[in-house]
Amino acid sequence: MPNVPQISALKAARLILEQAAEPLHYEEITRRVLAQGLWQTSGKTPSATVNAHLAVDIKRKGAASAFVRTAPGLYALNAAPILERQRRGEETAPDLFSLSAPQRVPHPNRLSNTDAAEKILETSVSRQLHYREITRLAIEQNLLDPAGKTPEATMYAQILTEVKRRRQRDESQRFMLLGKGMVSLAKWQASGIAYQVDEANK
Repeated sequence: MPNVPQISALKAARLILEQAAEPLHYEEITRRVLAQGLWQTSGKTPSATVNAHLAVDIKRKGAASAFVRTAPGLYALNAAPILERQRRGEETAPDLFSLSAPQRVPHPNRLSNTDAAEKILETSVSRQLHYREITRLAIEQNLLDPAGKTPEATMYAQILTEVKRRRQRDESQRFMLLGKGMVSLAKWQASGIAYQVDEANK
């Protein structure tokens, strides 16, 4: 194994979750962190230490934390801070762990995350899907570039950002957030005179 500089437990956990692109139990996070030599500890219970670091970070920083707890003992990356780092042009992982790749030619069918989400929902039998399922289907249908480290987190973050932006501008919504990561199209969920007037104006 190459000599990898040591980083903090939180940074190591973030790298592991970026690689996994899905929630992991803190024991599995710890196992991968130690296997890759990202972090070392003299403590007898390294997994408990990692769990404590993650829990404290979420408690102290709240929505600004890079992590979210998706179930007891399960952690994932928090989509909002990831999108903000990308907006500022910052790397989601240190250059040490980045791999050089050949320049990709954009695929003519590929869309933005939000346009891809709309297309997936339009053609779905179910009128509501989890953002991870939306991302999976979009990649399968070649609507998104699958090369990103956290495509699900990016998808959800961009949907959230669009909803927030349109709400601030008092614009009609494209998506409806149903909680627990479930997303639908607003036109399927809306009802009443205001919605009918908006559709008539379109």
